[in-house]
Amino acid sequence: MRFSLLLIFAAFILTSACNKKIAATTGAEEPVSGPVKTIVFGTTETMKIGETCKLEKSNVTFTFVEVVSDNRCPRGVNCIQAGEAVIIVKVAGGSPQKVKIDTDPKTVTRMPIEGGTVEMLALNPYPEAGARIDPAQRTLQIRMIAGVKMR
Repeated sequence: MRFSLLLIFAAFILTSACNKKIAATTGAEEPVSGPVKTIVFGTTETMKIGETCKLEKSNVTFTFVEVVSDNRCPRGVNCIQAGEAVIIVKVAGGSPQKVKIDTDPKTVTRMPIEGGTVEMLALNPYPEAGARIDPAQRTLQIRMIAGVKMR
């Protein structure tokens, strides 16, 4: 009985540690501004917070607005759940949208755009145990795929 209570308590502590926000930007922080990058379908691009990519030969833009939360299980920590990160992006000047980034490398987050799809491949840097991530160091790796539409 005593062992069962100890096991439950240990599981609770580990779960609480994994759900802690490692780093998040707040709405009050100014996004990093920079030039608009022009990319073509099929290429991979790394974006910083506040950067915008424009699809070559079109008016389609994709902006990485901010990281709302990042509760992915840090490296070096055993967690019950892998966790996820939540970011805000904007497509073609539309309303900002929350997007979940999964930790499973087999799962790619996709968002439809005019003429294709944006794949959000990775949010970096990946959390380390006990380390806070500076929002200026955050990058989102994307790839634009022509003709693939997700519903």
